Amino acid sequence: MKKGQNNQAPGISLSLPKKKILRGADNFTALFRQSTTLRGSLIHFRYRLTPKDPSVIALDDSLPLVTGKSMWEIAFVAPKRLGNAVLRNRVKRQMREAFRRQQAHFSADIPEDRTVQALFIAQKAPLDSEQVGSEISTLIDQFRKKLHTKKPQTLSDPLE
Repeated sequence: MKKGQNNQAPGISLSLPKKKILRGADNFTALFRQSTTLRGSLIHFRYRLTPKDPSVIALDDSLPLVTGKSMWEIAFVAPKRLGNAVLRNRVKRQMREAFRRQQAHFSADIPEDRTVQALFIAQKAPLDSEQVGSEISTLIDQFRKKLHTKKPQTLSDPLE
């Protein structure tokens, strides 16, 4: 196999583009102020559902073109209490890689009229890549179950 090629099915991208990364202090403030938290032993997952950006232009009925935010935005955090910058960067890299492999599973059940802003927060370090992968997979499964079991929380809904 040549460099740059991978063994994935055609048409399925496993990349994590920059436009999917949550950015901006206002977004983080809103996420910490009003969100749902799922707790794992190694990683916590915070998320909030917001109405989709109204700037959607439909070229035809089958192919909507979204000019605003994407369907989901994600961030990865390793607090300073975990250790030095080298260790924190390694933990974030491990979380990004584990999520990148699970992103299709993550986005499968997000309602079409909603945008998800989410944050993975490491609680312990150093972490084994397999531990991180299984923890993120478990948190994504919990997230998907929550989407199916209750009415999606919006900005106007009270906190739990």
